[in-house]
Amino acid sequence: MPTSRPELIKPVIDAVRECQDKYGVESVLDVGCGSGFYGAALRQYLDFAHNRGFFDAETVDDTAQIKIQGVEPGPYDNPNWQHYNDIFRGTIDDALEGMAKEARALKSESGAKFDVVLACDMLEHMEQAEAERVAKALYERTEKYLIITTPSTFREQWQPEKKWEDKHQEHKCFISPAVIDSWFPRVRIHKLGSVYMAVVMQEHLPI
Repeated sequence: MPTSRPELIKPVIDAVRECQDKYGVESVLDVGCGSGFYGAALRQYLDFAHNRGFFDAETVDDTAQIKIQGVEPGPYDNPNWQHYNDIFRGTIDDALEGMAKEARALKSESGAKFDVVLACDMLEHMEQAEAERVAKALYERTEKYLIITTPSTFREQWQPEKKWEDKHQEHKCFISPAVIDSWFPRVRIHKLGSVYMAVVMQEHLPI
């Protein structure tokens, strides 16, 4: 679904703010941004709270210091997307290819890396081998924190007789904390109700 469990919102935002306080944050990639509430909240706390980045009806203004990029394959749209600098409409593989070849998502010739990458409630929509590949590819695009959230048990996203038109909504795997821990050299994992949150930190960051 194009949203996340309510118990996730504050911990995810707090993890980004922790990264900002410790290491600085200038860019965020929100993969599978859905309804856009992470982008809206991050714009509030990372820019608006410092009297920067107020937007008109269409775009964030040029006083914003945090670049927030979204990736969304779903067929929907949302008013919260006005808080993003740009939304890439397509699959994560399309976005990764664009970042690698043309830096399409970041619009920068120097390559596409982000201080923080959010992969919230999206890896479970893939088979586990694909989820591992995508998670590691996102880690390669992360300068500081990769934040992953995923359900703590496998559960159907919907009843079979009432499927959404968006094929990306189906749950296909369960990703345990042990599996996430095996993918990365430096990660801490929190259980938040019915969801796990993994904060994956780049090895170069001081403790």
